[in-house]
Amino acid sequence: NTTAPATAPAITAQLQASRDEARTMEAARAVALSAMRKAQPVGWPVQRQEHDGDWIWETVARAYPGIGRRTPLDAQYWSCSAADARRIIEWYEAGPRPTFGILGTGGHCEKWAMDFYLRCADQFLVNAVGIIIDQSAKPIPHAYCVLVHSDGSTTLYDPDPNVLSIVTPGDALHPLAVAEIWL
Repeated sequence: NTTAPATAPAITAQLQASRDEARTMEAARAVALSAMRKAQPVGWPVQRQEHDGDWIWETVARAYPGIGRRTPLDAQYWSCSAADARRIIEWYEAGPRPTFGILGTGGHCEKWAMDFYLRCADQFLVNAVGIIIDQSAKPIPHAYCVLVHSDGSTTLYDPDPNVLSIVTPGDALHPLAVAEIWL
């Protein structure tokens, strides 16, 4: 079962299609970025500040040296003040959340972390929120969030209903010795 090699015109056509697709994706990204800059949050207004990915990554690396692998989810980020971040956390804790199965059974922390991340972006247009997968947590890896504030400070927040609190690294669930982040 052999396939004939592609001809030069076919290869050229494939390359052109790939270039066209890349241009289309870049144009869509530019439109989305422009819309995000002009958009108004669904929740109460927060003072947002725009940052590039380098600033976000440097801030996280300084605050949490145990985070190794980084997976960028955006190229531009919008942060808010620490005070607004606390208000967003209070709003999240007061509102209804999905259950993702029976509470207390464990194994759903990544879902709550993703839910918090998505609600920050959707309701307040704040996407300087990372999902940390802490491989050094005991007894099993644990997922929680970091909010990067406009002034370069950060807040670790665990939206898991079994925790629901701002946390400090170093306990058994949030050691941050070996971790990765999606941000």
